[in-house]
Amino acid sequence: MKRLSAGSVLVLSCLAATDAALAQQASVGSGVKDQSQVSLDEVLVTAQKRSENIQNVPETVTVLSQDAIASQQLNSIEDFTALVPGMSNLNTGGGQNQITFRGVTSGPTQLATSVGVYIDEIPFGSSNSNNEGNSQTGDFDTFDLARVEALQGPQGTLYGANSIGGLIKYVTNAPNPAGFDALVNVGGVYSDRGGAGYNFRGMINIPLTADAAVRATAYKRRDPGFVDDNGPFPQSDVNANVYEGGRVSLLWNPTEALSLRLSGLTHQVTADGTNAVDLDPDTLKPLYGNFEHQRLIPEHTESRTNMVSLSVNWDMGWATLTSATGYSVFNYDIHADYTGYYGQNAPLYGLTLDNFAVDGFQRSRLARTVEELRLASKQGGKLEWQIGGYYDLENSYFHYHATPYELPQQVHINGPDVSTSINPSDYRDTAAFGNIDYHFTSQFDLLLGARESYNHQYFASTQIRAATGAAPTQQGTSDDKAFTFLVSPRFNITSDLMTYARIAKGYRAGGPNLLPADAPADVPETYKPDSIISYEVGAKKEWADLGHLVLDMSAFAINWSDIQLYTTVDSLGVAINGSKAHIRGAQFLLSAAPLQGLTMALNVGYQNARLGADTPAIGGRNGDRLPSVPAFSGALMAEYRHTLFGSTVGTVGATFRYTGNNESDFFLAGDQFNIPSVSLLDLRAGVEFGHSSVNVVAKNVTNTVGYSAVSYGPTGLNGYALPPLTVGVYFQQEF
Repeated sequence: MKRLSAGSVLVLSCLAATDAALAQQASVGSGVKDQSQVSLDEVLVTAQKRSENIQNVPETVTVLSQDAIASQQLNSIEDFTALVPGMSNLNTGGGQNQITFRGVTSGPTQLATSVGVYIDEIPFGSSNSNNEGNSQTGDFDTFDLARVEALQGPQGTLYGANSIGGLIKYVTNAPNPAGFDALVNVGGVYSDRGGAGYNFRGMINIPLTADAAVRATAYKRRDPGFVDDNGPFPQSDVNANVYEGGRVSLLWNPTEALSLRLSGLTHQVTADGTNAVDLDPDTLKPLYGNFEHQRLIPEHTESRTNMVSLSVNWDMGWATLTSATGYSVFNYDIHADYTGYYGQNAPLYGLTLDNFAVDGFQRSRLARTVEELRLASKQGGKLEWQIGGYYDLENSYFHYHATPYELPQQVHINGPDVSTSINPSDYRDTAAFGNIDYHFTSQFDLLLGARESYNHQYFASTQIRAATGAAPTQQGTSDDKAFTFLVSPRFNITSDLMTYARIAKGYRAGGPNLLPADAPADVPETYKPDSIISYEVGAKKEWADLGHLVLDMSAFAINWSDIQLYTTVDSLGVAINGSKAHIRGAQFLLSAAPLQGLTMALNVGYQNARLGADTPAIGGRNGDRLPSVPAFSGALMAEYRHTLFGSTVGTVGATFRYTGNNESDFFLAGDQFNIPSVSLLDLRAGVEFGHSSVNVVAKNVTNTVGYSAVSYGPTGLNGYALPPLTVGVYFQQEF
């Protein structure tokens, strides 16, 4: 086993730390200044597709409020990963993220996401391995959000196939007919590596009538880069990311019982490179420097998302009928240096490896139409229930070119591409779901849920290689059925102490492998769904008379079967099903407001995630730790608010984050790399005066050098670097 030097690397899990208690105690709106006096009873979530008190939800839910997002500048998934217990994220730049909850991951090469992403009622991204389903999980700008909800554990009964490990839900602010509102937020950001960034954001809410309003937001944000490319065409800060887009929403309440909301979203992310640092596979030290790599081809990524949705709610008294309709188009382009994969083709173009390079250009498009119709009983009765139906159609197109170039001129070589692949596919999912919550007494109830799903997939693949010419187009289909369930008894021992148990099943859809016509017979044409069964017990307790002391703890056991893995069979990259894994863990969150204006929180997490059998396809052995899952992680945070004079309020805060050691991805060529523990410190301060505020946020103030993951790619062994010391100054004005 190879070991990285102590203190040099931060793991993929990016630290399962949290200031969730502060976020949950912060005001849901923007007007509450004394956060220490806000009760958790005021925090409502829609985790179970109906609004309810977070303290009554029988599962682990973390809420990042609008105020917490603004004060700490939680602009992206990478920013709030550390604040959600048990959450991990591999960020490679350009909006590419791989989210994980509770260790449900097979590493950076996993096929499809294990965490679903929703924007209000509409899911985002691919439900399977097509169109970057493992890394394009929705890194949306968080400006003008009501909150972010993070649900841990399988959500297969209410949210379907791609939430085997959990769910991230962006909840946007609805238009408000009650009055005009506007907000402007501007800021500048500086990285210790010399990169600079900025943000310009604005929101306006305009009442149209007494029962209708429109709300619009727009933003452009540049996150500073910190990795340099010292290849033939040097460039600094290649991993700077530019986010731009906006949202518009129209709300109309024609009657007290009927509400319609039409929304549109556009979002684009661009980057001229990744945050990958080239590592020596023997010493595991950077080849060129802590923040440097070398590419023969300039790398560029661009993703574009457009979405429109219509939500209709009709309160019929005895029940509420909800229809959620969405249509989204996601486009993704990437140029990457693939010389390492195709260098042996240089003689075909009369060149040697020294003056030959390959640009791997990928263009993909995903058009997704979803419809969910559900009927929910009125809340508060002895029997509460929900039933619904779901339809999802995903049309995908994946086009890949490996284009030859001559060096050092970097001139495109006339002639056929080294390799071309054209892969259209369709994914269709239909499901029926329902749950019932029966209250046997005022203290005890039992929640039961079930979902029956069916998906049909079609694929085609046309491949052309310079060495062998065109191969016949291959076509195929796959069909899957899945039944998921939920059993959750809940016991309110007292009015402020709730205990629960939760048994839930989740699954990910299987699918076809895109194979050439001459593929050997032992190469699998399809791969099966994988599934997990999670067992969880937990308790939530609040002591209002002890400085608003809050305890939230849970323990869980996860059994994972038929794990979907990416490997090579007869030199072909394919998806297969591995054996099994077991994950055992616990989470502990303690928060308090011991003094006027002071809020503190401590979070500790433990996860023991291991293979349950030998898995030779990836070089794994029974008992090996799953990649990128630390055994221990935690955080300690504090924030103090104090009136300076008049209506001027000052704020200071700090978050200390710890991540235990973990293992790198499985490598067929040898053992995993052991990545040691690491600690980080973030500081912040701000002043609020009237409707204005200024905040200064310093992240990674110790300037720790580290990586979010270590993995092999076409350029060799890469470590994905974490941002160095980064300081931002932000001004916000409300109107």
